[in-house]
Amino acid sequence: MSPPLPRTPLPSGLSKNPAHYLLKTPDTTSDTDLAHFASADFDVETRPHELLFRRHWTFPPAWVLSASLLGAASFGSAFLLTQPWRAAAVVLGLVLTYLSLAMWRNRTTLLIGCGVLSIRHRPFFWPGRHLYSCEVAGFFCREIRFLGKGSLQLCAKLTNGRTVTLISGLQHIEHVHRMIDLMREFLDVKNQFRRRAGYGVVRSQR
Repeated sequence: MSPPLPRTPLPSGLSKNPAHYLLKTPDTTSDTDLAHFASADFDVETRPHELLFRRHWTFPPAWVLSASLLGAASFGSAFLLTQPWRAAAVVLGLVLTYLSLAMWRNRTTLLIGCGVLSIRHRPFFWPGRHLYSCEVAGFFCREIRFLGKGSLQLCAKLTNGRTVTLISGLQHIEHVHRMIDLMREFLDVKNQFRRRAGYGVVRSQR
């Protein structure tokens, strides 16, 4: 097991929260095989001049079941209501049913290559994002804690100061670092934060 990675101050402009810190990583990228690098968190695929990360959404089964049951209850209540509440119950049932299907079946795909980073959520449509390499200032990792459980989000810091979440629910910081190395290579992003201090890990509580 590799020794713990040292912490360093957060670069200016990334965040003013004193609870934030950075994890430094070596400047060299290891020759880890992609098949070994991929884990239960995500799949990795390379094509000519393209890199793909795929990750299935991992919501708790209780959330999916609750959304589907509430959707069914909304449909059932529509027969007992009068207008306009009947229409509202039908719309709510459709939304909850769609949400439960998306949480159960959807996966996020990151496609990186040719100067473009594309974020897609399928098979059930969910808003995504397309970024050009000139818009990306660097990548960092954010730790989210919810109900006592922690997970990692891979994020992009844009040149306009905004932050875009690329993929969520990751569990291993080493995998996130490796993902950032590969993304920088395929997207050809000169990561400002890494040149100055390293990869960011932003801690937040919920």
